[in-house]
Amino acid sequence: MELRHLRYFVAVAEELHFGRAAQRLQIAQPPLSQQIRKLEQELRTRLFNRTKRKVDLTSGGRLFLERARVILESADRAMTEMQRVASGELGQLRIGFMSSAMLDIFPPVLRSFARTLPEIEVQLLQRSSQEQLGMLVDGTLDAGFCDLAAGTAESRVNGVVIDVMPVTHERLVVAVPLDHPLARRRTIALRDLANEPWIMLPRQPRTGFYDQVVGLCQLAGFSPRIVRESEQLPTVLTLVAAGFGVALVPECLLRVWEGEAAFRPLAEGAHTNVTMCWRRDNRTPALSSLVEAMRERSQAMQARLRRSAKPGPVPQ
Repeated sequence: MELRHLRYFVAVAEELHFGRAAQRLQIAQPPLSQQIRKLEQELRTRLFNRTKRKVDLTSGGRLFLERARVILESADRAMTEMQRVASGELGQLRIGFMSSAMLDIFPPVLRSFARTLPEIEVQLLQRSSQEQLGMLVDGTLDAGFCDLAAGTAESRVNGVVIDVMPVTHERLVVAVPLDHPLARRRTIALRDLANEPWIMLPRQPRTGFYDQVVGLCQLAGFSPRIVRESEQLPTVLTLVAAGFGVALVPECLLRVWEGEAAFRPLAEGAHTNVTMCWRRDNRTPALSSLVEAMRERSQAMQARLRRSAKPGPVPQ
């Protein structure tokens, strides 16, 4: 039984006339009569009472008409939904992110995206860069926000080409306890942190960020004395605020944690990169819309960074 057989049956059941049903379906009457007979044979029951004067539905035909209409409505609805999915108006988008990337980047983009495509369900998954790349490869993620190296245009993971778009350069700042002597300075040089206890994200899974911080310290002539590690930046800052050590963190955290710890620009200047990543062979309209929205947001953020404000006043 095919959907067309149900459509033939519904047309005859509604017209109660094979000739008019054939005209409605734009087919000849003999093939229509033949298809209805085949349908009755398949169902092993008569659907119509036929006489020379009229065509009536049997009790089984009336029941089957109810069921056929439900099936056809469901099929039509599914077809419409799939067309909307194909056009990018309906569906699901799974986005991975690092905790630090969430604060500045996502809210305005997701607001704009939701206004443009309100029936796209967005799922947000907090994962490390390595985890996101793996999920992109196996197809469980549509896009990710990672800390890949600057200048990377693409990445190849297990034979899968991952496109990479720089989103922003997030300035790194020094976080110290409020009562720390360095909190009185306007800027802090890395060499001034050589003898300080450090709070760090672990190398796994944040390999890129960990290696960057250690590399900056080594360029300043020392290796950081790491006393505590936490997988979450908020926990790192909680430990800093409690006086357990110092840390380098993305500047975007300052607005949330200002007043809990002291944040000062790094004299040497350093930033961490946030990049958007997606599979090159993923060409869904919803993803394309997100990429374009993120590109526009990135350009706006870069313009803002070029006009970045000077450090705020230092507490006396």
